[in-house]
Amino acid sequence: MLAKKEMLGFGIFNNLNSKDLDEILRVSNELNYKPDEMILDDPKLSERQDLFIVLEGRVEIKKKSQGARSKSMVEEWSINLKKGEIFGELGFLYGKFRTAQVMTMTEVKILQIDRQQVFDTFENNPRLGYLLMQNLAITLADRLVDMNFRLRLFA
Repeated sequence: MLAKKEMLGFGIFNNLNSKDLDEILRVSNELNYKPDEMILDDPKLSERQDLFIVLEGRVEIKKKSQGARSKSMVEEWSINLKKGEIFGELGFLYGKFRTAQVMTMTEVKILQIDRQQVFDTFENNPRLGYLLMQNLAITLADRLVDMNFRLRLFA
């Protein structure tokens, strides 16, 4: 496991203290993967809607969707995530489904935050819930701004 001081530097843990991080770690698991392993697969409806944080290594997020210009055209995009970045956030928030595939590019260590257990923790510590959800919203907003910028470049 990474040092707590390093983990507190991740955007998702912004403004959390060591005690807050301990509460998150109590409802989390560290997972290890080899290169080219599938972590999440979009056609499968996952029974779990956990949040994942890359602790070491790199992962690739892939998504196929109907084209914006033509409903019959399938567009595929991908992004790479590195240490400190999150994935699974839509399933975590919606509590229903996964929207993309996640594949390892290198050996990877991931922190899996159990959705139900962390939400139960938020009941007892609303401040922690507020901070984590605020950080999640900032991450999503940053990704939306980045995506809008990329779309303008290709328009």
